[in-house]
Order: sequence, then structure tokens, then C-alpha cells
Amino acid sequence: MVPTRTLPGLCRSIISPIPRINVVPSSEAANAFSGRWIDAARHWTDIAADIDRLLIGPGDPSSKRTQWMIADWEGFGSWTPDGNESLEMIAAIALGIMECGPAFSHWVSHASLASGNLIDRFYDDFLGEWADVEEFASQVIADATDNLAFIPDWLAPYIQIDLVELAQYLTDDLLVVEDDATVFVYSR
Repeated sequence: MVPTRTLPGLCRSIISPIPRINVVPSSEAANAFSGRWIDAARHWTDIAADIDRLLIGPGDPSSKRTQWMIADWEGFGSWTPDGNESLEMIAAIALGIMECGPAFSHWVSHASLASGNLIDRFYDDFLGEWADVEEFASQVIADATDNLAFIPDWLAPYIQIDLVELAQYLTDDLLVVEDDATVFVYSR
């Protein structure tokens, strides 16, 4: 049995800065400073509207440029846009990061982005965060102690569990991502 652990306040906005993209007209790609930073943590149609306003530029609206590119990004944590993602995908990832923090960013770096609601898939896969994999193994043991009630009290002090070995066994079929002083654990 793999434990499910939800920490208080797990899904909250804890990424700083807010995920955003620097969009430039393709004709000005050599100068990323000519672009505009756009908040990506919102509906993709709002991002597209901001890009349209950028492409029109000053002056005559009929001179609208049609090609654009993402010159830079920030606030996406460990996930890196590769330039082929749609605005819809970028918005979904940015919103997931805002809702669920670095756990989402790490997960999306390893997940298939091909289908399904990313937030729902994240909640299905995310098992929790711990200080290290040994703490994860300890949680598994704590969750299983109800099933070990048959062990007599006099015998319990003599039972030892190798947490390092148990952690290795438990995480063989899981995705484990280390980030600073935190280990995020996901089902595959």
C-alpha cells in the first residue's frame, strides 16, 4: 500500500515570481528586450489577446505582425517550455503551478502532456512530499501499523526495519524528485 499524504496548504500559490512569458514579434527575435512580459497564469485566450495587442504595436492596426515567439520565461520552476507548446498548454501549466506549487512543476517536467486535464492527472499521480525517502518509508510504516496489531507489545521493541532498504524498494516503481530539502513522490 502506498500512502497518500496531503499537507495543509499544499495547493497554494508559493512560486515566486508568477509564471510569465516574454513574447516578441518574430521580426524582433534578436532583441528579447523588445518583447513584453505576459502573465501566463490565466486563460489562454487572455494571453492571446495580449499577444495580439503586442503585435499590432503603435500606429496603424492594419500593419499587424502575425508571427511571434517566446523569447524568455520565468516562474515555471523546473519545467522549461520548448517552443512547441500551445498557449493553451502554457496557460494550463502556469495555472497548475499557481495552484499546486513546485510539486506540479516537477511533475509536469516528467509527465506526458499529450492528453487529459493536467490538474486532475497531477492529483491522481501526486502522493505527497517528505523531507527524504526515508521519511516517506516511515509514513508507509505508520500507515500500515494498524495492520500490524497482531504483534505482541513485548515483541515490538525487537523489531527493526531498514528504512533505507524499504525506501529503495518502495520508490523503485515511483517517480521521486528531489528539490532542495524536499522529496516529491508520484505514481507513474
